[in-house]
Amino acid sequence: MPLISAAPEQEAELSDAHLLWPLGQIARTYIAAQSEDSLYIIDQHAAHERIIFDRLTESKDDMPVQELLLPVYIQLPAKEADLALAHNQTFKSLGFDLEAAGPDALKLTAVPADLAADELESFVRQALVFIAGMKNPDPGELRSELVAMASCRAAIKGGQTLNMRQMRELIAQLMDAKHPFTCPHGRPVIIRYSEQELGRMFKRT
Repeated sequence: MPLISAAPEQEAELSDAHLLWPLGQIARTYIAAQSEDSLYIIDQHAAHERIIFDRLTESKDDMPVQELLLPVYIQLPAKEADLALAHNQTFKSLGFDLEAAGPDALKLTAVPADLAADELESFVRQALVFIAGMKNPDPGELRSELVAMASCRAAIKGGQTLNMRQMRELIAQLMDAKHPFTCPHGRPVIIRYSEQELGRMFKRT
């Protein structure tokens, strides 16, 4: 999916909210929050994905990296291993330190700090499928797409319980995002109901 931004008027709506505080979770997937005159429903996964994407995008020369005490080995067909090595610089810009470990395996010694250990192999495999499907990928475009992919995997998931402190922190970070109304893949992050809209729903106008 193409990366898209929220409409300017939506950005203004959120900045005009000034103070947004959580009320609780809905189905352990959405956060209900309010400002002085509006109700907001926030997709917690999409919100965290946007936060991580912005942080990684702004950290081009200072990517948070986790050095591995023990290397991770990934068995791959030789063609895919060669593809990874051919795009080694792109993986390095994401925080990966990888090298060949034979003709059909990769050795990882450093990985992005935000990416959980159990997501490493599946991310690399998914990234290689994506790269293989691109024709003459532009390095900047490829990195942006892979950052979006990594952000999705690193973000908190739907169905995960958050306490009030975690919800407040997530909202605070989202309020500082450049495009808080959409995730990097273009899905909505926030749905806003103004006082007037709520009034119409309850037939008060």
